[in-house]
Amino acid sequence: MKTDEQLLKTFEVDIDKAGYLCIAFKEAVMEDDENARRAELLVAQAYSILDKHPEKSFQVIVDTTPMGNKSHISDKANKLYQKFASDKRVMNAAVIGDPEIQSKPVKFFMVFAKKFIKVNWFQNKDEAVLWLEQERKE
Repeated sequence: MKTDEQLLKTFEVDIDKAGYLCIAFKEAVMEDDENARRAELLVAQAYSILDKHPEKSFQVIVDTTPMGNKSHISDKANKLYQKFASDKRVMNAAVIGDPEIQSKPVKFFMVFAKKFIKVNWFQNKDEAVLWLEQERKE
């Protein structure tokens, strides 16, 4: 099993200059236990950011492109992502990547849709940011 240190290198969570909460999956983690642990680490980092800004709501940019044509979300990881997505401070999600290739991660992003917020797929960050800016104005 990969160590936490190794799993921490498989994703990034931060706020970009424009104030978007950015989640980047750098590589696929295919083993269920490792995948669940990565989700725990990712969600902990995301909550840490939310907790530093309790008065703010965040639009989210999720980049799946570095994973290439591999993807996997374990059941436990999916539950963790669902709980995070249900936080009232999490808003619209712009997903960068190919939805045909990244079919498994769709589970994660669809939880956003269950909250009646919009989720959309894009080929690059510029398109994703443009859409989020338009959504912010509405």
